[in-house]
Amino acid sequence: MGAKKPQLLEQQAKGVSTEELIQSLATFDDPASAAKFVGKIATPTWTDKFKEYYVNYWLSGIKTQTINLASNALTLVSPLIEKPLEAGIGALRRTPDRVTMREVGARVAGMRQGTREGLKLAAQAFKTGEAQSRVSRLDAQRNAIGGTVGELVRIPTRLILTQDEFFKAIHRRGELNAQAFKKAFDESGGDKQKLDELFSKYKEEPTTAMQKAAEREAEYRTFQSELGRTGKNFQRFIAQSPFASFIFPFFKSPANLLKYAAERSPLAPLSDRWRAEIKAGGR
Repeated sequence: MGAKKPQLLEQQAKGVSTEELIQSLATFDDPASAAKFVGKIATPTWTDKFKEYYVNYWLSGIKTQTINLASNALTLVSPLIEKPLEAGIGALRRTPDRVTMREVGARVAGMRQGTREGLKLAAQAFKTGEAQSRVSRLDAQRNAIGGTVGELVRIPTRLILTQDEFFKAIHRRGELNAQAFKKAFDESGGDKQKLDELFSKYKEEPTTAMQKAAEREAEYRTFQSELGRTGKNFQRFIAQSPFASFIFPFFKSPANLLKYAAERSPLAPLSDRWRAEIKAGGR
């Protein structure tokens, strides 16, 4: 790889996703260049430390924590309203592959189970300061400040992660249950006993596609979905600018929140996701 590409990667390192960094490492021609790249990412500067303090300062307010909790609580309720409506619309439109009320029931049962799983994951997130899932609400998460001081500074971050892990587990398990029921129903051929057996099987042994769908649902409902090309470009601009990251300490979650709200407003028909779900009977 030419000399310019490592320099470009170094400039883009902060603020990009873990997956992109791993892909970047794979493009280096020799281990020495890769090690140099990792070293530059891993060694926090004074700017990194100040940014970490600055982000946690904004997260430390009771208002910020309350808004995060309230937004998660609202999205916990929304599928309980939306999915039955989608099932009803799908039935009226006679959409072949629509959401059914029995699938909605499976989702609700899964969300109850996810509450117990969420409590465990939330406790783990608060203890370790790390999210179990691959993405979090924070645009860039680094432990730049070391020692006890760093642990104290990052308490607001831990509280955010704790809340998010709890709610993501609920949505993840709800989607897994819904996916498991649909797949079992499709394969059962109308045999109730076979349906029950397959449903139990797929709940315990979900396919890779089901797991990915569940993770996407959890991210969507907690405003952590990957942004599109324009959003990612703006994220990189923020990460690379000396000043933009202080003006926009958070971008991904607010952008996703606005999209989520727009899809539930009179602007909803402008959303590709909304139109696709309506056409597919809630899928």
